[in-house]
Amino acid sequence: MKSYEPKKALISLHIPKCGGQSFRRVLAGWFKDKFFIHYFQQYNRLPPLQQLKPGICIHGHFNQEKGFGTEDYYPSVDQFITVLRDPLEMAISNYFFWKKIARKRQLESGVLKVGSKDDYRNIEDFFSKRPKSHLLNFLPQGISEKNYKDFFSDSDTLSFS
Repeated sequence: MKSYEPKKALISLHIPKCGGQSFRRVLAGWFKDKFFIHYFQQYNRLPPLQQLKPGICIHGHFNQEKGFGTEDYYPSVDQFITVLRDPLEMAISNYFFWKKIARKRQLESGVLKVGSKDDYRNIEDFFSKRPKSHLLNFLPQGISEKNYKDFFSDSDTLSFS
């Protein structure tokens, strides 16, 4: 098991629908003034670049597909942590998030029109038209469906003790 190294910066990868908001509160309590967030939505523009210092934690949606992945911001960081969730539970949670929150935002902003092809009628319509998973967009570059076991082996599990 790989131990946390406080002399290095820690990147916390918040994969959507994997408990990241709850984990954010835990990390904020642990790191206090050395805790920074990295969310596009928080700033309504690209997140600011933080100065890398020993012992800081930067938590958020690092999305390589949208140009604000870990390599875009912090290519030298090599210490990461994330919370993963069962893929089916994550997909179902994503649907209900879309249904209760995201759809309303999209309608209000004009991105979505009622009855359009992206105004999903039900859960089956949602899953038939959308990608089954967006997980890889939020992980560091180089991780794929074929090699993920090399990155997430037991020997690389981070431990806070």
